[in-house]
Amino acid sequence: MKKTSPKSPPDDSAARGGHAVVALKIHRKQLFAVVLLLLVTWVGLILVMLPQTSKGIRYVRALYDSSFRGRYFKCNDGPWGDLEYSIVSLELSEDYLDAFHCKDAPEWFFPGFAESDMNRLAREAGLAGPQRAAFLDTSRWVVEAGGITLKPSEDLVLQLTPDSRAMIYAVLASSPRNTWHRSPLVRRAEMVSQWLDEKLLSPKAISLIKTLSYARGDAVVFSDVELVISRIAGEEEKKTFLAQLFSKPALLLRLRLSAETDIDQVAAYWMHDANATYLKALLKSVAQGGGMQTVDAIHLLPPLPRMLLYSNFPPKYRPAPDQYHCFWTSGNFFNAVADDSLSDLANFARAISIDYYPVSLARKFGDLIVFVRQDQQPVHACNYIADNIVFTKNGRGEGQPWILADLQDVIALYSSVVDFDVQTFRKIQGTSAAGQ
Repeated sequence: MKKTSPKSPPDDSAARGGHAVVALKIHRKQLFAVVLLLLVTWVGLILVMLPQTSKGIRYVRALYDSSFRGRYFKCNDGPWGDLEYSIVSLELSEDYLDAFHCKDAPEWFFPGFAESDMNRLAREAGLAGPQRAAFLDTSRWVVEAGGITLKPSEDLVLQLTPDSRAMIYAVLASSPRNTWHRSPLVRRAEMVSQWLDEKLLSPKAISLIKTLSYARGDAVVFSDVELVISRIAGEEEKKTFLAQLFSKPALLLRLRLSAETDIDQVAAYWMHDANATYLKALLKSVAQGGGMQTVDAIHLLPPLPRMLLYSNFPPKYRPAPDQYHCFWTSGNFFNAVADDSLSDLANFARAISIDYYPVSLARKFGDLIVFVRQDQQPVHACNYIADNIVFTKNGRGEGQPWILADLQDVIALYSSVVDFDVQTFRKIQGTSAAGQ
């Protein structure tokens, strides 16, 4: 760095101002370093500000960065009032983990397949050499009227390339007999490091999961639960593995109230048949408590979702857990008495055509959101709560709790499996227990 004399200013402006001038001689490499530092600084500032504007970013960072856990973030403004949420990771209950069991070895059922179909899939999946021979080893086949079951060797399962695995498992996902292929464990790519926590899982388990995972769109998918569990010796390590593997991210939601809150507007948004007689008085009482008060959103829900939220299965539903899936859940959102016929997909579709009408404008509390394939078959259904937050059960069985989640994350989960359109329906007033 070189200082110039104020008696000999390098330009007229410095001379006229009577100020000393400092000239900096910066090499190109130094200039590049300065620019890079400024760029990194700006990116850091943007990331810090993102949690105030984008739930998708907040959601990922809260799971990836422990400093975001336990913090509440403001939702967008809307008729729902002043909402804020936090992110938690739900673990399965101890009794579920104790009762969990799976097959001792993997079995792959290829529905509708004959020997020629197995040869075709081996070719399309790029299997060659020992992998192709193991896949087409008829001594490991069980030929049935409805297809072929292959009992693959561990070597075959472990040595599949991600592309081959994705193609073969996509075929397996078409049959409900292939439980973990039809309902795999899915994480967005940027969440995998948090999911495979080195403090909770052994290096061996983490290595196996990474080897056996494959990509579907922007998601990382894992289906080979049986193989990994078979390689874990201790019961405690197995329980820890299952607890971490099946943990589910969810949102805690609460409504902020103060003397300035428009109680009439907020009450009108959240009102339904079950709370119509007391909601406004409740909100008004809380708002008059002084300062900023909060009401957990669970108190604003109809009776059934209020009972189910954050649980795996209340005892009364455990005899037939597969019956109480997303369609039963979403169809019964406002119902005072659950209609178990909605467990049947045909009945669910019929109810939509009779009791609901399509919505193209802004969604409202309780609206039915359905993911529909090109053949018009529903893939998933959930209920709108507020500001892109939904009440959902993402899969069948006891391993999938009822949660509040960001709609975009639910879409990402299911779009990793199948393509679909998102359609919204609103319950017709006077049908069962529609919202106000």
